[in-house]
Amino acid sequence: MLLQETKDYVNDVLLPKFVNEYGYDSPYYVVARVFDIIGLAVDNNSLLLLSRIGFNIRNNREEFTDYVVKSFQDLEAEK
Repeated sequence: MLLQETKDYVNDVLLPKFVNEYGYDSPYYVVARVFDIIGLAVDNNSLLLLSRIGFNIRNNREEFTDYVVKSFQDLEAEK
């Protein structure tokens, strides 16, 4: 189950940064980039660098993906 902290991070930090600053035009790019970052931490044995949010995302990949897609669509609808 995604923590509210993770959902807030998606809406308040992740989507604004990736969509507004980096110009990502698909929620799947955002998800892929997040999973890449988490994968790098795991590959480099840097699990200690993963925050509680990172662990929550890693442990709930499908729910995280669905949430980002829905939040992205909501953000686009507001424009």
